[in-house]
Amino acid sequence: YTLVTPKVGGALSLTYNPFDYIGIRALVGVGQFGYKVTAGSNSMAPTGGESNSTFVTGNLYVTANLMPNSRFNPFVAVGAGYMYFDPRTNGGVALISGNLDKTDIPLYFGGGADFFLSEFISISATGEYCLGRVDWYDGAKIKSGNDSYLRGGLEIRYYFFDQGFMTKMLEALKSR
Repeated sequence: YTLVTPKVGGALSLTYNPFDYIGIRALVGVGQFGYKVTAGSNSMAPTGGESNSTFVTGNLYVTANLMPNSRFNPFVAVGAGYMYFDPRTNGGVALISGNLDKTDIPLYFGGGADFFLSEFISISATGEYCLGRVDWYDGAKIKSGNDSYLRGGLEIRYYFFDQGFMTKMLEALKSR
């Protein structure tokens, strides 16, 4: 199996920062990754060819904000999630038999940075390493270990604040 090309997906995320330096993030998303199956390596697709795995994921992360009161805020994150995956050839042939479980609880390690355009809007770039606990994401069980992949994202975030925060923010602006 060799990686052909990354695919595009989409997600919705929600971040809550109960403290300046600590946050909790939830993400629900869908996506694909592509690869090429070598002829003869999978009995479900004996001729091989380009294939892809579609996945649906729900994740929960704990984040550490490194510069929370700055216009630029780098952060690191660690989390876990629930994932459904479906490896198939581009022709639609399933790459694993129906009796195998197509779910996993992977671990996520990553980070990113928020660049604030205003108090309410930021652009965020994220990257993470997804470490699977099964070896079937690409439809093949290989002796090298469990599957993993890299995922990157670009987000536009809108921030909602509670009344207590808004009062502190207005007082800080007055004191300037």
